[in-house]
Amino acid sequence: MAVIGLTLNVVLTRIMRDYSWPEVQWAAFAVDLAFTGLLFVIALRSRKFWPMPAAAFQFLVTLMHVAKLVDHHVAQWAYMSGIVIWSYALAITLAVGIWNTWRAERHVAGAVFFGPADTRR
Repeated sequence: MAVIGLTLNVVLTRIMRDYSWPEVQWAAFAVDLAFTGLLFVIALRSRKFWPMPAAAFQFLVTLMHVAKLVDHHVAQWAYMSGIVIWSYALAITLAVGIWNTWRAERHVAGAVFFGPADTRR
């Protein structure tokens, strides 16, 4: 679900991009806010650890938009660089979460397939 949300986030941000760069990217802000909500719901309902830092990094992306809204003197390079940095941290967190989930499912599937070790001959 998180990967689908990230994909939609990237696609919608690209489609609705505002080319008035000195201003706040309103469409990106709306999409990032919705994705932050999705990740917080996933983090609250999941038993895994990775959704929590993923939601936190996405929240920091959203806070970059809020910082630009509150203070119009925030440099554009700082605004966009902060978004990029926290987005990379989010992508790494999602990749690690996917990897660990895949490994855990593969391990469980192998244990079920081969059965308990004490019954094998």
